[in-house]
Amino acid sequence: MKRNKTLTEHVGFRLDEETYQLLAEQGAEMNMGTNDMARCLVSRALQDAEARASLHEILSLIRLEVQELRQDLSLSTEALLTSAGNVEEKEAKAWIAENLNPKTS
Repeated sequence: MKRNKTLTEHVGFRLDEETYQLLAEQGAEMNMGTNDMARCLVSRALQDAEARASLHEILSLIRLEVQELRQDLSLSTEALLTSAGNVEEKEAKAWIAENLNPKTS
């Protein structure tokens, strides 16, 4: 494992035998000792957590955008249906509710 940063803090913890064996096996696959492998896994887990939080925020924003687009689409469709003169506003709203609004389960 390449060490780009100066390591100054010490973290210690105990593992059960099965977890330690998994750590040792994974470390051996990557030509690392258990300490380096544990450091790598902890760092990766922390970085992944940050990435997941960022993705969650992005997905929340996308969800809001989709909701707004659905509302805009519903309003536009209602306007088109009623302005064409062939459909009453009540019928247009019913069609939109059935065809465009998300169904909740």
